[in-house]
Amino acid sequence: MAPSHNVVLLVDTADPAAKHRVRLLSLRLLNFLTCRAGLGRVRWSYRFLNSLGGRCRPPRRSDLREVGPRSWGEFEEELEACWERAGQSRACHTPSSRAGLTHTALMDTLSDFQWDRPDISSPTKPLRARRARRGPAGGEAADKAQCGSRDGGGNAVFLLSPCPHTASQLGHFTTGGDSAGDTGLQQVMDRLLPRGLQSIITSRRVTLHWLDTMDWAQVWNLSEHSGYLTMVELMQLIGGRVLPSASLLLSSSHQLSFSHFNPTTSLNIPCDSVLNYVICSEADHRLLFPQQNGVVFFIPPGVAADRWECPVTLEPLSISQRHSKSLTIRLKGIVQHWSQNQNSSLTTETWILQNSAEDMSCCHLPELLRTLLSGRLHMVI
Repeated sequence: MAPSHNVVLLVDTADPAAKHRVRLLSLRLLNFLTCRAGLGRVRWSYRFLNSLGGRCRPPRRSDLREVGPRSWGEFEEELEACWERAGQSRACHTPSSRAGLTHTALMDTLSDFQWDRPDISSPTKPLRARRARRGPAGGEAADKAQCGSRDGGGNAVFLLSPCPHTASQLGHFTTGGDSAGDTGLQQVMDRLLPRGLQSIITSRRVTLHWLDTMDWAQVWNLSEHSGYLTMVELMQLIGGRVLPSASLLLSSSHQLSFSHFNPTTSLNIPCDSVLNYVICSEADHRLLFPQQNGVVFFIPPGVAADRWECPVTLEPLSISQRHSKSLTIRLKGIVQHWSQNQNSSLTTETWILQNSAEDMSCCHLPELLRTLLSGRLHMVI
């Protein structure tokens, strides 16, 4: 029987320009869950926040309900009213930072709902009884957060808000002002997800995900993304993930403009695959898409002394892709002005390739990839 889902959308209404994007993100998410589990097996609700300090009225309903035209219509009506108030009011000049305001909204959201009602698939058996077979309490937060959704169901809060990308954006998000130095992971955690909030997330077996509502064009115009990587690491520590809105709103038929690299590059990952990855447990995901170890060898033409090798991990994007225990990757050359549409004897596959976690000291591969991207070149292996 399909698993059940309890879902709450925590929507940031600070930016009226994101109105259409937020509405479509919410609809895509609910549509995916109901198609996957069935209308009667998805309960949902919503809360609003204004990360710039503006006030948001609480929704008229405070319970989890089945997805339907009536509940969606109420959501759209109240969301529109929040956008109007946000456009008419000014940002609140208080000492609170975006992280602090978001933390307060998360605390209220987690406390407002009954997350531990009996599972729909087994009305006489509470959800928490299924965890009794697991080991003693006190494990990692991420493991605890995911143990309630090993079957693909469970409780989830989706935060729909712009995610900081650059180091300066992260500093402003965390402190509310211009940060003089680097903002570290622990500092962000203390402001946004302190131990008290993490304990509530764990006890209620809720998984927190962040749907980044920042516009795709703005993201690719930024010079660096160190702040975003910090947020990704933070969410992974509690068993959640950060999802860019483009991964759910754009399909393979859309052509994206990358101002720094290729003029037209298509996004070929269906949104259903992205959401399946989100709600799938790490163990199930690794079973379907196992990581492989490999070594990249590079010998510059005519300069054998400058050869280097770098241990890497590879992850397939399709379950039909062939994989072996270990791979040896030799870079044979580069191709310029090549596209997938032209006739070519080259076979292509898409893999996620990154430095091996066992040896993060190798800097040759990132430098090579930056050179290839800036020159619009393709590797031949």
